[in-house]
Amino acid sequence: MTFPHATCAFLKDLARNNNREWFAANKPRYQLEWLEPATAFVSEVSASMAALAPPHEAQARINGSIRRLQRDTRFSQDKTPYDPKLHLIFWTGDHPNRSPAIHVALHPERLGIGAGLFAMNAAQLDRYRHAIATNRSARGQLDDILTGLRHYDCALTDETLKRAPKGFDVAEPHQTLLKRKGLVVHNHQAALAPETIADAAWMASFYDAAAALNHWLVENVGDG
Repeated sequence: MTFPHATCAFLKDLARNNNREWFAANKPRYQLEWLEPATAFVSEVSASMAALAPPHEAQARINGSIRRLQRDTRFSQDKTPYDPKLHLIFWTGDHPNRSPAIHVALHPERLGIGAGLFAMNAAQLDRYRHAIATNRSARGQLDDILTGLRHYDCALTDETLKRAPKGFDVAEPHQTLLKRKGLVVHNHQAALAPETIADAAWMASFYDAAAALNHWLVENVGDG
């Protein structure tokens, strides 16, 4: 199929013409080159996602596994109306924004991949901190998972806290794991070609590695 070539061409043009007038004039391209391939892709991988451990939800619709192009600009200094990428999400729990998930983001000139839980609620954060601070087996499992994800150029996002929370005493390198309110890995704009998304075997291998992280989160933190 023409995915991702035609989709990347559309995204490049959208990035250069990020306004509602251009988008309205190119609505047929949006349907043909962005939405239809996205819907087909999610439908194609849905069985594979359901077979992961844990099963991941794949819904071939906007606000399901397909994120909207339109940006919420109400509280942003950047008022451009569109985010020129194709962002797909496959999740484990009851809501894509509150559950461990796999993310695939096709940009005009690169492919972004990632997994994990962006923001833990208070109960999840408490369970996470206890798992890191007191459960040597869980720490070891997480070390192995993160090592495996490096094969896909995926690493942890930056820490969100300046110091580890009080009451949780653990030595480095694991103290670093406590300086965060979510646990997410992604490829940090590493040079993955857009065409990688069409490499079914490579992507399936990544899904397995990403699902291992989400499985650890479900078991030790909860899925929402």
